Amino acid sequence: IVLVDKAWPRQDQTEASKHQINWEHLDDPYFDTWPIPLCTSKQDIKKGKTIRDMQRVIFDRANGPVLVLAVHLCGTLSLRAISLFNEIPKT
Repeated sequence: IVLVDKAWPRQDQTEASKHQINWEHLDDPYFDTWPIPLCTSKQDIKKGKTIRDMQRVIFDRANGPVLVLAVHLCGTLSLRAISLFNEIPKT
């Protein structure tokens, strides 16, 4: 499971800044033992290039279909989510 949001810190950061989503939201007693790993990815889906990059890095590498759960999609974000679903057959 890849959690995508432009507010996640970059992977090379050791901690989140005040304006970023904090990884502690994912930390609970079950995080290390959960059978499906959770990964975060800092992506701005408002940019067309991001959709293409996500296809190359996430969808093309997946062994099967990919479930995309879109939350809080207002304005342009909803249009980008529709484009993602329409352009990438694995979704």
